[in-house]
Amino acid sequence: MKSAHALESDYRPPASPLPPPTVLCIDDDPEVSRLIESYLRDVDVQVLRSFHGMQGYAAAIKHDPAVIIMDVAMPNGDGLAILECLKRNRDTATIPVVLLSGMRDPSLPRRMFELGADQFLHKPVHCDVLRHELSRFIDLRPRM
Repeated sequence: MKSAHALESDYRPPASPLPPPTVLCIDDDPEVSRLIESYLRDVDVQVLRSFHGMQGYAAAIKHDPAVIIMDVAMPNGDGLAILECLKRNRDTATIPVVLLSGMRDPSLPRRMFELGADQFLHKPVHCDVLRHELSRFIDLRPRM
């Protein structure tokens, strides 16, 4: 029979849950990134925000997000250039990228998919549509 002391030393706390997935939002419009953050407020994800292309690229390398939501038209590295950089870098090449754009150029989605985009959505994007697309790449479980 084990003593009380032995029982205490055998105790193992339950494994800590995995940290929530990180979503990196790269958009030069702070209102858009705040809106996306609000769309995801009640699910267990961490949202990081960057406000221009190169800042977002550096954040992707530093934080290794589970998915990136990125605007197409931005200063300091538009979406096309940043998407190319992300897909050429072996450390970021496999991160799913969802592109957002207010541009209505019918050839734009095709060009983005050719560069490696995983999804292309037109702005303004509806909350349910964005969540559905993100759920293809990450678990959107409710916040506890």
